[in-house]
Amino acid sequence: MLHKNYLGFDFVKAGHFELGEKSHTHKNGEWQIPTVFKPTNRNFLKAGTSAYLVILGSNYQQQNILYVGEYTGSLHNRWFQRHSQGEELVVWHSDNLADNINRVLMYKLQDDKAETSVPRKPISDKEKKIISKIQTEMLHQLQDGEALEISLWLTLDPYVETRTVGRLNISRAIEQHFLSNTNLLLPLNSKGRQTTNDAEDVAAITNRQS
Repeated sequence: MLHKNYLGFDFVKAGHFELGEKSHTHKNGEWQIPTVFKPTNRNFLKAGTSAYLVILGSNYQQQNILYVGEYTGSLHNRWFQRHSQGEELVVWHSDNLADNINRVLMYKLQDDKAETSVPRKPISDKEKKIISKIQTEMLHQLQDGEALEISLWLTLDPYVETRTVGRLNISRAIEQHFLSNTNLLLPLNSKGRQTTNDAEDVAAITNRQS
């Protein structure tokens, strides 16, 4: 299994995304060319609450992180549906991730199939800008010979020991640590990156009032 450290936290590669060969039927229609997930080990599908990274390129460079997030429950329940025509795992996370990962993978086909591959809705002007940004600022920066791979990484051990409550999962805090890093492009993170210059710690406010 492949391990890498990003911003001080250890991650393990759980698998990568591909374009499916068979269409996927769902309650709202049919996804002609779905995004499917190929796990490095199917046991990762049972992985509990974790922060995760979606990374572009087969060299897995920190500057090519497309998205950071966290989930509760299991990886399988948060991310995937069983393919309507087989055992493949269809990505069913959100319009933002399921559709835009698909569109980036479509880039290597050099055609206009992205519109018909979207499972829920046509591409919006906002999403067009996101894909254009990924193409101009990330895809064109891949190193020579680097494959257009999109992979999923999970935190290896998202726990800390505390004096008051014992073992505590800090996946949410890890996600925020990445979101607050202004050196990361994170083009698929459309929310959670806003900064408020006048924000204060609660402790500072209460100490001032006492």
